[in-house]
Amino acid sequence: MATELLRRDFSVNAPIDEAWRLLADVSTWPEWAPHIRRLDVSPPGEIGPTSSGTLHFRPAGRSQFRVSAYAAGTSWEWIGPVLGLSIRYDHRFTSNGARTQLTWTVAEDGDRSARGRLFASFYGRLVDRAIPRLQARLESPPEGG
Repeated sequence: MATELLRRDFSVNAPIDEAWRLLADVSTWPEWAPHIRRLDVSPPGEIGPTSSGTLHFRPAGRSQFRVSAYAAGTSWEWIGPVLGLSIRYDHRFTSNGARTQLTWTVAEDGDRSARGRLFASFYGRLVDRAIPRLQARLESPPEGG
């Protein structure tokens, strides 16, 4: 059983296929998520059902992940260790016409722990900085276009 630690629901002014394309290309995440220095994914390219990789954080640190659930175009979940905990990161996409509703949920395997609450507090601040940058990235015209 997983215990929810953090949830963010927000929308972007982009159709679901465009939102999916940007987010599934995790190599672009450092452009809008300032806490991520680099993301390595295997196999290279878009996130898929067999993807795994490493997130490299600013100013230091890293965490490995592997995709644990995948539904092309609508959701994926990856799981990785943080502070000795098993953390699940769920990314869901819902079409709302020309807009897309995104739901990001972070959960700890097992019961909520003090380390889980500490992680959620810290990670929530990072996510709250990244979301407006992601929204701006999706709502601005493409470069050169």
